[in-house]
Amino acid sequence: MPIPALDHHGLLPTGTHDCSISEIEQLFCWNPHRVELISKLKDFLAQRWLPLGIQAPLWVDGSFTRKKDNPADIDVVVDVAHVPLADMGPVLALYCARDQLKADFSVDFWVKHPAFFLNDLTSFFCYAGIKAAAELGIDSQQIKGILRVNP
Repeated sequence: MPIPALDHHGLLPTGTHDCSISEIEQLFCWNPHRVELISKLKDFLAQRWLPLGIQAPLWVDGSFTRKKDNPADIDVVVDVAHVPLADMGPVLALYCARDQLKADFSVDFWVKHPAFFLNDLTSFFCYAGIKAAAELGIDSQQIKGILRVNP
């Protein structure tokens, strides 16, 4: 099922929308800046995430997934709740390198694992949030959609 059109606020409709990176690119890359961001996300996946060999869904969110011409980055939450603690070292190393990942790839990298992070970030990102709410003139608790990619 294709990614649905953005609502009148420029947000994804409520729900989890399964998609591919190519589908994200088709819907959200309407200017050169956004093309550059998706290119950097692809580089992050190829250089830093896929070499770990961990099969896990990636949740893509942030201002990139709404109607904003110049988002600063792309938010990515990797859902590794199923990964045994003994195998979490490489994921945590990536998480500890968040600032460098943001500088190199324009990816704001987050991890979903109950042993390390008590909040379910995938649920957290299903709300508009304070920054988006201020920009759009809506309630920060407005529910919105999120993208899930199985690379």
